[in-house]
Amino acid sequence: MGYANTKTRGNKPLPRLEVRLSRMAPEVRVRAGIIKEMFLSGNIAYTAWLYGISRPTCYRYWELFRANGLMGLVNKSRGHHSHPLNKPDDLQDRIVRLAADHSELGYKKIFRILGRDSPAGTARTVQNILKKNKLNTHFLRKQRYQESLKMTAEAEQYC
Repeated sequence: MGYANTKTRGNKPLPRLEVRLSRMAPEVRVRAGIIKEMFLSGNIAYTAWLYGISRPTCYRYWELFRANGLMGLVNKSRGHHSHPLNKPDDLQDRIVRLAADHSELGYKKIFRILGRDSPAGTARTVQNILKKNKLNTHFLRKQRYQESLKMTAEAEQYC
């Protein structure tokens, strides 16, 4: 007799899947199929050959599945969780405010205003912050500043 909500093949119950596979990413469905085949056949070398992957990869998927269930087969971000070179938010806000209030200033002048010993580091850093906030050219700064004036004027009408 098998477990509830599982299919059996012979006397071996299939691994229980907590999440519906149809809602999962395609790579998770493939990896779940690999796990299922490994479980049913009991032959890792055959499963690796069948799916065209190496045996160590099969073992890695098996260990991930055993440790975390189906969610262990989901791709995880390999990027840094924190970026130590990011500049503080208050510095970025100050750079953006300077650029928005004084559309005639370029990134080099803003860097000089902040001072060489500022945490901004280099003029290129200031330019990257302006670029990220879409204030990297005189035209864009002027356009964005005019839009913000228009929005504040509209907000004042309703207050």
